[in-house]
Parts: sequence; structure tokens; C-alpha cells
Amino acid sequence: MIRPAIRRGVVRLAMLAAVVGLVGPATAQEPQVGNRYLRLDAVDTSKVPEGGNLALFTSFLDKQGKPVTVPADARWAVSFDGEPSTGEQAVVRRGNSDHPVHVVVVVGALAVFDGEVFPAIQDAVASLLSSLRQNDTSAAVGYGDVVENTPNLSPKHDDNVDFVRKLKPDDTTPQLYEGVETALRLFPGPFDTYGPNRAMLVITDGADKDENDVARIKDRISTLQNSARDLNVRITVVGVDYGGFGNFETVRKLGDATGGAFVKANTPADIQTLVANFKAELQGQYVVELAPKGLEANKDVGFKVELEHGGQTYPTDTVVKTTPEVPSNLMLYLAIGGGALLGFILLFVIIRAIVRAIRNREPEGPVMEGPGLRPCNQCGNQIPEEWKVCQYCEALPHHGRLTVIGGEGVDEWLTGRVFFIKESQSSIGASDNNHVVLKVPGVSQRHAGIQVQDGRFELADFGSSNGTYIEGNRISKQFLKHGEELMFGPVKMEFKLKK
Repeated sequence: MIRPAIRRGVVRLAMLAAVVGLVGPATAQEPQVGNRYLRLDAVDTSKVPEGGNLALFTSFLDKQGKPVTVPADARWAVSFDGEPSTGEQAVVRRGNSDHPVHVVVVVGALAVFDGEVFPAIQDAVASLLSSLRQNDTSAAVGYGDVVENTPNLSPKHDDNVDFVRKLKPDDTTPQLYEGVETALRLFPGPFDTYGPNRAMLVITDGADKDENDVARIKDRISTLQNSARDLNVRITVVGVDYGGFGNFETVRKLGDATGGAFVKANTPADIQTLVANFKAELQGQYVVELAPKGLEANKDVGFKVELEHGGQTYPTDTVVKTTPEVPSNLMLYLAIGGGALLGFILLFVIIRAIVRAIRNREPEGPVMEGPGLRPCNQCGNQIPEEWKVCQYCEALPHHGRLTVIGGEGVDEWLTGRVFFIKESQSSIGASDNNHVVLKVPGVSQRHAGIQVQDGRFELADFGSSNGTYIEGNRISKQFLKHGEELMFGPVKMEFKLKK
């Protein structure tokens, strides 16, 4: 794909003659009746084991992807593996229920969008994020030469708006698919904390640094599609064809294969309209709640919803989901019995330890001077000053360790100190509030951080003055390998996985 910087003038001339046209979402996955179709977005079975209702999130859309209001006299029907459900049901708008939605926006901070297009993208995304409720969560990813993202899904939608507002167009080697992969990592696998109603919006011109490597792009698309389906994330792609330079042959497949859509924008007004449609789609979802009568536990079940009104029937495609296993009273009794037995064993061990301590207690006398004590900054226990490795920390569960191996300004007391990575997110810096405290000149108060997810360790610099390095190379964000040498300003440390 040709992306010369000098094309901006040509692009703006082409914009004057661009025809405003919205290409509607691909609906091959949902049966379309007339100009409308019903889509089953997500199935939530999490409350079924507790005796709660089954919830099915549906969207009733026209061919442009805009939600259609369902009249009050319409009839909804749910089936399990082709058999109609007989349980009592109710249908509510998602906005009028306590069911949340979880949204990640991926924005291409691309030089080709410089000018009037990028502010239109920022305004549209800001309007989308600001419309979310407090029980909804959101995150944002920006990509160009590098990929940036907010830390995680959260209800702090204003912070995500600020993040998008600060993005600057720059795309010598645009990393589109790295941005999408980063966005998928923000969705946790289990639905215990974040439910299954998940959506991603990608705004792009379709270009990627590897676009000429057909085999690699094909593999990446397949991997991203599989990840999105496993995480129950439906992806909507807004392809911005600014001046006719867009290339959407591959990226549109993300929407087609994940239950989302691909739509194309030719002008800034188109962008705002299509993002507004996406926002209206989220707000206009219908949630079908019903008692799961006749629903078998621990089984792959095909769920389907049908809507009837105006003499027409609108069916969704079948969505297969494994139903949870309903716990039995036997397991509860076993848990209670096991807990009681464990309590007796612990009591016996404590009493035995007390008796042994009394027997071995030495006669009282003058206290001999010994090594000074200091609090471990990681666990808080008082430990001898000479300890380089806190034995209390080492006995606790941890993922890996950082060992100080030297550096300018690092004194003998700090050299050899071991810090254990026990949290999923650990911060590093000179401030006492960090998990890893390095009080050395040249280390910023909040210098860097390590995120642990799916067994992978990602080191990120927090905008420090003197930089963060891996094997001598300055980085902004990079995954760690066992045995690598890291530098935080002048401090050298060795990273090792848990033995």
C-alpha cells in the first residue's frame, strides 16, 4: 500500500469530491429478513448455578447497523438445542437493566488522518466513552509506530477519553494488528469479574507494517479471530477510506468472523455517524432474561432467539455455549467436613509448637547484642539487616524475582538484594510506595512496572527521566525472558522466573 507523506494535499482535494456513503455491516452470520436482522451477542449463564436467570444479549438492527426499536406487542422466543424454552421470561433494554457492557476502542493514530479527520475520530470516540454507565467498563488502545494503551478495563471512562485526546498521528510503520492483539489482552478470560457482553471498536485505514507478507497477515488474522471468539469479543471495524487510500481486504475479516461488522467511512461526518451507530447499538441491546427450565448442566448447548412482530420472524444464528455445572449439597458437606478437619489439624500443630517453644526456652538473662533489624519493604516483617534475600517473602507465592547486580551509585548494602514479583502488577521506583524500592540517584519516583498475565511478564517504562533498558536496549514496553539484564536508570538487575 502506498503511504507517502506528500499525498495529504491530494487527499484533501479528493475529499471535496468524495461521495458520502455508508457501507452497512456484513450480516452473513445472521439471517436477514427484509432490511433487518436479529443478532445474538452474548449468553450469560453465570447466575444459573445459584438459581438465577439466564441472560441473552440481542441486537435488532437495520442493514446500516442502527438499532431498531422493538414494539411492546412483539414476541420473543428462546430455544435450547432446537427445543423451545418453557421458563418464564422478561425482555428489557440493557440500559434499563443492571447488565454491563465492556468496551475497548482501538484508534489508529495515523499520519494519513492528520488534519480534520483525526479530531473527528477523537470527538466520536469521546462521545462513545462518555455515554457508558458506571457499571460498564472501558479501555483504549492507540497505535502508530508504537502501541499505547490504558492499563485495564475500568469504569473511569473520562480517563480513557483523556488518553484518546492525547494521541498524536504518526505511522511510519503502523502496527494495526499489534494494537488489536493488545486490546484483546485487556479482556480477561474468565467472566467472573467481567461478564460476557464484550465489544471492540477498531478505527483504521487498514494498513499494517506487515501487510506485504501475505502468509504472516493471514496467520495473524486467524489467531486474532480465534482469540476474539474464545473471549466472546465481537469486533466492529470502521474502515476510514480517506481519499480512497484505504486497504480493508484483510482487516474486515475481524468483523465478519467475530459477530461484529465492517463499515466504511469516506468523510469525517461518516466517522461520527458510524461511531454513533455503534454507541446506539450498545445502548439499544435487548436482554432476554428467563428461568433456565429444561436447561441441562455441564453441556454444550445451542442457544437461539427469535423475534416475531409485524407478521415477520427474525431468528438469530445458534450460539453454542457450555453450561455451568450446578453444585450439589454433597460437595458442600464435603467442604464443611474438610474445613473442620483442617481446623483440628492446625490447632494440633499450633499447640505442639507452643509446647516445644516452652520446653526449649532458655533461662532469662541479659540480652546479647545481635544483628540490627529492619522492616522488609515487601512483606513488612522485621529481618536482620544483613539479609539480602527475605526468607519470609521467599516462602510466599511469587512469580519471579529481580536481583540487584550493580550499577553506578548502588551501594554495597543494596547490591545482591532480591525483590520478589508477587503481584500481577508491580511498580518499580525510588518512592516507598513502589513494590520494588530503589533509592538510588537517577531512578525516578515511579520509574517502571511489570505486568504478569498468562505466565508472561511485560516490562513498561512509566516515562522515567533516565530510561528503562533490557540487555542494553532502551524500551518503552517489552516482554521479559529468564536471565535478562535490566537497567532502571543506573541500577542493574537480573530477572529470573520462579525456580
